[in-house]
Amino acid sequence: MTEQRVDFNALVLEMRAARTTDAMMVLYEQLFRLEAWFLPNDPEDSRGAPMQWRFPDGQNPTPCILVYTDADCAKRRADEVAGSLGKSGEVMSVSVEDAVRWMVSGDLGVSWASVNNGAGLESFPLYFDKIEEMAIAFGVVTKPTEVFFPPDYKQFAFQEGDLLANQRTDGKWAITKVLKIDKIVVKVGESIGIQNQRFTAPVDDFLLVVSSAYGASEFESLDQARLAATSGTWTTVVAHVPNRPPGAAAGQLRVGSAPVTEDELAGYRMWREAFDKGEAGVF
Repeated sequence: MTEQRVDFNALVLEMRAARTTDAMMVLYEQLFRLEAWFLPNDPEDSRGAPMQWRFPDGQNPTPCILVYTDADCAKRRADEVAGSLGKSGEVMSVSVEDAVRWMVSGDLGVSWASVNNGAGLESFPLYFDKIEEMAIAFGVVTKPTEVFFPPDYKQFAFQEGDLLANQRTDGKWAITKVLKIDKIVVKVGESIGIQNQRFTAPVDDFLLVVSSAYGASEFESLDQARLAATSGTWTTVVAHVPNRPPGAAAGQLRVGSAPVTEDELAGYRMWREAFDKGEAGVF
């Protein structure tokens, strides 16, 4: 069975006559339903970059690339340009999905394409700031996963019970003990308090909250702090602080580990009860 070709000239004329969003979407849907788009190569670029074009007197005088819905039309335009340089025109066949990703990447150095530009063809524009939205609407690419919390909020290099040494501003060292690492899921529309501000999640996402006990600035060297961790002799001055992973990990070096006791979790449990009610946040 022979595949029926879409008459893009007719669709463009219908869109111009109707001047409606529906007519425009019919045209672009057929464009995105193709298996591939055809891009004439720049004959002066050995790397195979798409040919660029300008329309100095057109509505958009900025440079664009040329895209064709038909390989033969693309080849004719490629030969026309390359022939003046004594060369044979070359054409890239690019899957629509790959073309979309290429166009939105910014690597092409232009912001739009002229589709089917040439003698006997009805051309129309394809703007890159709209292309991903259309590609998603027409099922060419899947919608990228949206996140709210940055990647470093989702990972922590240490474990519950780890003893961490960090050097304070006075030059002395202190021991921090990791008490609890919670994965907190925040649903779309829910809010969380971070550093005395409330943030509402636009999408479902999660972050880790690291609860730690912070020790006194009491050791002259890292070796002394390590010895204290081994012997279990350090002074806790803040029994519980809920923090985001970047803050909890900053400047910390693992020097040992010890089981977390129920008594050590007393402050954590009070905080978690208030946090679940929306009455407490994290640092």
